[in-house]
Order: sequence, then structure tokens, then C-alpha cells
Amino acid sequence: MDIFGSIEYRPAPLFFAAWFALLGLLLAWFFSEFGFLWSLLLVTLIAVSFFQKKFRWAWGFVIAILFLWYGGYRYHHVPKYDLRQITHEWPASVKLRLIPQEEPVWKTHVRGYSTANMVCRVEAIDLGSGWSQARGDIWVRMRGQPNEMRFYGNVAEVAGYLEAPKLAEGPGQIDFRRYLNSRDIHFVFSTHLRDWNSTGIFSGLEIWSISHGLRDYMLEVLGWGSGEEAPWASLMAGMLFGYRDGISSELWHEFTVTGTVHLFAVSGQNVGMILIVFVLFLRLLGLIRWRWAWVLGPFLLLFCLSTGMESSAARAWVMIMFILMAWLIHRPVTPLNILGLAALLLWVWNPFQLVDVGFALSFLVLLMLLIAAKPLALYLYGFLAPDPFIPALRLPWWRSGFDWIYRNGCVLFSASIVAWLGSLPLILWHFGLIAPVTVLSNCIVAPLAGTIVVLAVCSVLVGWVISPLSVLINILNAKVLEVMVTAVSLLAAIPHGHFYISQDDPLASGEFCLSIVDQSVTAPAILQTKRSSYLINAGSERGWIYQTNPVRQYLGLEKWNAIFLTQAGARQMGGVFNVLNMTSVDQVYQFPHPARTKTFRVWKEHSKSLSDIRSLSQGDRIVLEDGSFLDVLWPPKDAVDLNSENGGLVLKWTLSGVTILWASNIGASIEAQLISSISQGEIDVLIQGSHSRENNLSVSWLEKMQPVKIVRPDSGFYPDRALTRSKRRIIDELGIDIVELRRVGFIQLRGGSGRLRVRHWSPELGTFLDETACQN
Repeated sequence: MDIFGSIEYRPAPLFFAAWFALLGLLLAWFFSEFGFLWSLLLVTLIAVSFFQKKFRWAWGFVIAILFLWYGGYRYHHVPKYDLRQITHEWPASVKLRLIPQEEPVWKTHVRGYSTANMVCRVEAIDLGSGWSQARGDIWVRMRGQPNEMRFYGNVAEVAGYLEAPKLAEGPGQIDFRRYLNSRDIHFVFSTHLRDWNSTGIFSGLEIWSISHGLRDYMLEVLGWGSGEEAPWASLMAGMLFGYRDGISSELWHEFTVTGTVHLFAVSGQNVGMILIVFVLFLRLLGLIRWRWAWVLGPFLLLFCLSTGMESSAARAWVMIMFILMAWLIHRPVTPLNILGLAALLLWVWNPFQLVDVGFALSFLVLLMLLIAAKPLALYLYGFLAPDPFIPALRLPWWRSGFDWIYRNGCVLFSASIVAWLGSLPLILWHFGLIAPVTVLSNCIVAPLAGTIVVLAVCSVLVGWVISPLSVLINILNAKVLEVMVTAVSLLAAIPHGHFYISQDDPLASGEFCLSIVDQSVTAPAILQTKRSSYLINAGSERGWIYQTNPVRQYLGLEKWNAIFLTQAGARQMGGVFNVLNMTSVDQVYQFPHPARTKTFRVWKEHSKSLSDIRSLSQGDRIVLEDGSFLDVLWPPKDAVDLNSENGGLVLKWTLSGVTILWASNIGASIEAQLISSISQGEIDVLIQGSHSRENNLSVSWLEKMQPVKIVRPDSGFYPDRALTRSKRRIIDELGIDIVELRRVGFIQLRGGSGRLRVRHWSPELGTFLDETACQN
């Protein structure tokens, strides 16, 4: 007896049609001049039809040609009134008449203001000479207090700042421009709610408005019974309908590296769970599923719309609807056929889905599950399956119990490993991540996630009539979530359970590499040698998440031999807690003197639990594993009236004949005290930021240092007071090359044998520019 059900290979013509459509769209995406390709495919069609003597392939080539033409038009044709055609003088302050296409989700920040993002359709533009017709979707960033305002479909005239999306400022960072362009969005519009003037005209679909109300209701119900600081409400909302705000960066990191972040995308699991609940309700009413299940379509559509109708939700709804239609007309369900038809319809609706990573992952994983999961489960089950000649009723109870557990374990393990292998190429290509722990984590977390989704659906449904029962369900769900989060945290901590593959060879042309990341006020740096890796300054929490950590992932680093906290303050060391949670650290070096900042007070309490922590002061020397060393030049150990937010550690690194002085944000008074401890012209690279209280880069300091290069991080919101015209002239006369990170962004210093090479990141090209060599 085949307990897994028979494997039937029914014809799936629509699945193969989707492959031809994919061929046409790929050609259209990579080749803007598709007239020649159209002719080539037409000739190929005729030739194949002639040699085959039948036209069984002809329809496939016709589909490829149609999608080639349609995709080429959508990808490369710019309509007459498109924003890109009106003017090229961007960025600019303009006034737009626009229609919001979604209801924004507002995020309240610590300082009290709120922000939100949403997609809007432009109807007209005012460049200062009156309204003129315009078309195109834009990404709108808003700030202010919404005060129960509704946005979707309400035509508004809004003043703001229109610009192109930002490029990736460093390796590993999200290329926001490429992401928006893949959705056919080419501009970002920043505005404040005080400049948002609604015209009182509604131009949208009422079902979208209802779906946004449903989302607000679900978010409200799932928050009943949850504590203010507990993430359970956000996690329940995220797993039910894709709401991601309120989930901490550490927790999001753990879900990412265990391969379970897909639980926060609305997929077939979510829609299927809701369908099961409604089908059970129909059966309680005595209605037969294949006659009445089709009435569930509008409810499922409303739910998917409330999630924002992302590609995974759209795919799930389309496939579910075809299954319901098959039930209605008594036709067999062919999964590959339905998958192909869903792909065709979604590509017709939006051909830009072709380059959407979520779309590709969703379809590729589902395809692998349909093709390989069942055969693998049957193969594994055959090892410990009971003798087929023994009737099931004759098996002992313990053998039947073991067989049930083993059978379901084979199904779960097969689905997990096949899904991981299916997603691995795309995840490795886009993110450089390999996570073998995904196989185990999905086996443990997926059943818990299914339970959480079912409980969340029940809570939402019960909340209409019995709110106290919803509170009890939420409390129960929070316990299940707590178990799941604990499991994910333990799995994320498994040694070598996940690792990033280096997308660069930083030591190819030298013996050390110093990667310097541009952040406001500070410049965290990653130092790599042949045997070690070090982090100098953690930077701010936001800076670590969005700037420094992507670089760390790009370089494939999972462990720090040491991290150096050179200065106090939220912008200099606020990200240290994320560093310790996301990576392995052998040793922590910090400044010896206290600070008055809130971040330092939190760190002081946290550091009590750390065993490998040491304070550095003047005169200390640390020998690195490869024979290089660093000397601590500041501050004195017994000095008084010093605080670490104004003058932290000053480190002199001697690396393979190259000397780098890390001076952080010291002022002129500290420069004067350090001059006697450094020989003239000894420094090759000086990394020094601006000082908050006094000017720095004094003339005597520059004449004594005479570095080949000065690397200068941004000064924050205000101009750099030290870099006056006269100071720049002195720097030029001394032959010093100054690198201002706010202008050039991310840089790498590679050196060895007394030589230094500098690499600049090119946001436009998404890669490093050619190396330029300089020698002291």
C-alpha cells in the first residue's frame, strides 16, 4: 500500500507554456532591441515546424514571441507622459497630484515622530508653471503625525522633493534603485504631512479600502493580551499577513540565518490554512466542498489584498482559485499545470515579476517541492517501512506508532531539504549565504509556524463576537511563539550552521585589507589579515544593520578575533550589542575612562557578563597573530577629567610595513599632546573624524604626521569646521591626499611590503573601481 498516495504524471501543457513565456521575457529583459530576436525566433519556429512535420512546438514559440514583444514593450518603452520624459533636472522640489495605491503602515520613532512608505500613482506634476499631465508610480516617504488619516485612493496634491532612488553605497548593501526599478518605480518622493493636501476625491477600488480596514482589524486583534515590549503581536501579525514592523533586528537576523524568514511572507501555507478553516466551516454546514468551496474565493482575495498582494500572496491566491475551479467542474488537479498558469497570469499582470527575487524564490521552491519532495520521501521511508506483506492491523501498537512518526518525519525532512536545495542558488547569488541549518530548522519551526497561523486565524475570527476568547487564544499563541523563538535562537547559534561566502578576495594583492564604512560622525572599519579579522568601532545600531553588517557579510566574516570600542556615544558604539548577538567575538578592547552617555551606561551593565574584555591605555601594545602589532597612544591610564565621548582610543597600527593611525574624533588639544609620541612622517594613513567641541587637524599636527592619506568621516548635520579653505590649501601644499567619505563613500585600503593600494566603491557600477597605487 502506498501511504503517500500515488505519483501521477498528468500532462501539464500550461507548465511548458510558462517555460516558453519565461524564455521570451528573459530575452526581452536583456535585449532592448528585440526586433532582430523576434525575427530569429520566427525563423526558428518555421524551421522546427518543418523538420518535425507537425506544429506541436509552434504554439510554444508563438507564446515566446508574444511575451518577447510584450515584455520588451513594458521593460524598455517609456510612455509619452512618463515622469522620465518630462524633465531630467533631478533632484528637484516639485508638486505632484498623486493617488496612493496602498494604506501605509506607520512607524513611531524614539523621538516621537512617525514615518511611513507607500507606492503612489502620479496623475500630474507642477514644476512651478502650472499643472501638466504626468504618469508613473513613485515611492513616497512621509513624515509627520497621521492622526487617523486615510490615504488609499484619496487624490492629493503634495509638495515635496523628487529624486532618483539611492544606489548601494557599499558592497553587500541593498541596491534600492535596482529593487524599485524591478517594480517599474524610478523615483522617490519625500514629503511631510503638513504639505499633504487631500482634494476630497476618491479614485480607487472599494475592495482595497475594505482590505486595508481588515489589516488594521487583524493587527488590533492580534495585539490583545500582548505586553507592550513583547514582540509576540508583531510576530503573529508577521506570520499571518506579512507585517514586519516591531520585529527586532537581532530576531530578524536569527530567522534569516536559519532560513525561516520565509515564514513572514504570505504564501500558500497562510492561504491554505485559511482555506482549511473555511472548508471545515462549510462541512459543518453540510455543504460539499467541490460545489460550494468556490464561494471562498472573495474572502481569500480580501485577505491577500490586506497583505499588500505581494508576489507570493498573488501566486498563492491564483493557484488556490484554480484548485477551487477544478473542484467545481470536477476536473483533476494537476499542480504543475496550475503552477504554470499562475506564472503566465502574473507575468501578464506585471512582467516585472520576472526580476523579483521573492517571485523567483517562491516559484522555484514550489517547483522543487512538486517534483522532488515526494520521491525523496518515498525513498527515505523505504529504509524503515514495515513489511508490506504484514497487514497493518497485525502490527504491534509500538510499531504502528513508530511508523506514523517516521512516515511524517520523512515527509517533513524531504520537504525541508528539497526546499533548501531549491532556494540555495538564488540565496547564494543574491546574499552570499549558505545555511545548512535550514534543513533542521524548517523541520522544527514549520510545524510550530502552522500552529501559530491557525491560532492567529481563530483569534481574528473569534474577535468579531467574543473578544475575551481572542485574548486567551493570543496568550496561548504567545507561548507557542516563545517556544519557536527559543528554537530559532538555539539553531542560529549552532557552530557552522550558517556562513557567508566571501564575494571578494580582499587579500589577493596584499597582506592586509582595511575596509572603511561611511557613517555619520564615525567610520567603522574592518581589518583583515592572513589569519585574523578585527572590527574597529561598532558604529550606531542603524549603521551596523544597514551599512557595516552588509559589508561583513559581503566579506564572508563570521568571527572577530577582537573588536575595538574606541569611543563612547550612540553613534560610535550603539551597534556593539548587535555585533555580539550576530557574530562570534574572541576579545573586546575598550577605552579605560567612563562616559556620560546613555549607551555607555547600558554597555557598562552588559559588559559585566563578558569575560574577554580589556581596557586599553597609553603604552599598551598588542601583537597580532601574523606578527603585526598596534600601539595605544591615547588616553593615559591615570589621567583625570577625561571622558570617552570626546577623546577615545588612539591606535597606531603597524601592518606589513604600513603605519595607520586611528585617531577617531580627537580635538586639537589631544593632538598637541600626541605630537611628541610620533616621529615625523611616520604615518602612512591618518583616519580622523571631526571633533564636536573644538577644531582639529591643526597645522602642527599635519606637519608632524605628513600622512600619504587622510581618511575623514562625515561631520554629521553641520559642515566640517576644520576643513576650511586655508586648511585645505595647507593639506595640498604638504602633498597629502584627503579622502572625505561623505563624497566617495566606501573605500578599501590594501597593503603589504610597505605599499598601499586604495580601492573605491562605485555605486553606479556596483563594484570596485580599478586600484590606484600610492607609496610613501
